[in-house]
Amino acid sequence: MTGSSAKLLSKEISTELRGRVISYEMFPFGFHEMMKVKTLDKQSSTNAQGQLIRELSDQLKWGGFPEVYLSKTATLKRKILQSYFEVLLLKDLIERNQISDPRLAREIFYTLVHYFSSLVSIKKMTEILKSRGYDVQRAHLSNWFDWLTDCYAVFFISIYSRSYQVQRVNPKKLYVGDLGFVELISGSFGTNIGRRLENLIFLELRRYFNENEIFYYKTDSAKEVDFYVPQKKLLLNVCYSIEEVDTRNREINSLIEAMTELKIKESYIITHNKSESISNQSMTINILTPQEWLTSFHV
Repeated sequence: MTGSSAKLLSKEISTELRGRVISYEMFPFGFHEMMKVKTLDKQSSTNAQGQLIRELSDQLKWGGFPEVYLSKTATLKRKILQSYFEVLLLKDLIERNQISDPRLAREIFYTLVHYFSSLVSIKKMTEILKSRGYDVQRAHLSNWFDWLTDCYAVFFISIYSRSYQVQRVNPKKLYVGDLGFVELISGSFGTNIGRRLENLIFLELRRYFNENEIFYYKTDSAKEVDFYVPQKKLLLNVCYSIEEVDTRNREINSLIEAMTELKIKESYIITHNKSESISNQSMTINILTPQEWLTSFHV
């Protein structure tokens, strides 16, 4: 078992053990682990359902590190997250990769966390860092992205395309390894809760699939779908609220176009307070709450 990637990255284990290995990844608590810890059941009473909603809100804010999740006060949660962040930054990133500028390492990580659940590109990040006085080259920044991915600090997914060139030239979508780092670095829980929910759904998908098996999708008319997993024919949009007509239509229409192009009959919208099913010709869009999807999704 290896914990800190400063000692041994998961992808290096098979090399060190001459290939005689089966690797399993362990992530911070997901919704299923949370339910087990709190002995909650998805068919529980109305009061327990209310607790499920409260626990989901807690995960959206503080993430899933067990010690953080089980701590009683916000002050203690923040202190633990700060210590995790410093260890990750110092040992897994700076020491391992022999980085000579700790200030730049911190600035890159901080900047990426602020853009979680958003499209990012090497060019855009390079321009942002240069505007702040850091002399960083695009080729070097690409290495930084790899280093941060190696230690599970962030993840990147590509646009879906059969062409590698199309994937390479398009921006990637960025997600953080744990939402606690978002709270630690940027806060603003009420203003970015939709992006937090999208990140939480990505982390659940990542438990079952590698980054190169999860994509975002753009239709021929440039409508975006948040997640597409080809091997499961899974299409999924995440939107905290679809109460506004324009928002609802945007989420539904992007899925209808994607389903038509990909020849998929069923898709999903995850939103915080809505459950219904929409049929359009031979296609079905299932609208579920996060707790409904999280408790029912499995591979």
